Amino acid sequence: MWVALGFAFHLSANAYLLLGVPLTVAFQLGIRRRAWLTAWVAEAPKPRRLPLLLVVALALAAYPAHELLFPGRPPGAAVRLWLACAVVGAFGAAYGATLATKRTWRDLACCVLVAGGAGAGLMVLSALALHLGQGKPWAPPGRMLHAFVTSLAKYVPVIFVLEEVTFRGVLDAHLEPSRNPKAYGTATIVACLWGLWHLPVVPDDGRGLWLHVQSLVMVHVITGVPLAVYWRRSGNLLVPGVAHALIDAVRNAILRT
Repeated sequence: MWVALGFAFHLSANAYLLLGVPLTVAFQLGIRRRAWLTAWVAEAPKPRRLPLLLVVALALAAYPAHELLFPGRPPGAAVRLWLACAVVGAFGAAYGATLATKRTWRDLACCVLVAGGAGAGLMVLSALALHLGQGKPWAPPGRMLHAFVTSLAKYVPVIFVLEEVTFRGVLDAHLEPSRNPKAYGTATIVACLWGLWHLPVVPDDGRGLWLHVQSLVMVHVITGVPLAVYWRRSGNLLVPGVAHALIDAVRNAILRT
């Protein structure tokens, strides 16, 4: 349904992402019949250390809130809603962070190394092909660093409302309720769905639909399977979320500057 609506209405990337909010909530509450907090932390314990949670949430919400309230140039409605999702997601990220254990932080480090490293490596290879193959000049290092840091500041909180929460926090948890990290079949299914989900917003480069499907599935299986494994190991969306945010921040720094 999500992909079909994306094609039917020719949605922008941000509008397409935002469409997933009501669909994901409806799936989680109406089909899975699970509390929303289980999409952030699988066991959904009551929030702890509320003062610390509030401090962490406000810190994570600060940059997207600043971009929302004091934009450099007037953003469109979809961008404003995307930033609002990042502000809301900051409280989910803080919830996950304040419930993290030593094992959670170890899983996060491993997920960043494995999934984040693989995804960032693919972005670097794409950038090299673009710059060396087409002769496009690299952006100044300072500009790339700025894009990386600001992207990471927005993406870490927003994944608790958009994209990562859908594919790991909800769909993966639905297909593999036991959270078995060795159930690679279901992890691959979710990763393939994640790749195909990108089809409505991938620019047409003339390669044809079938090659788009192949490349999207391959790339997202390489990154999506380890994201699922460490989500299952940790039960905390902060783990795959930070790795996913890192990949996207690298992409923005070297491919979109």
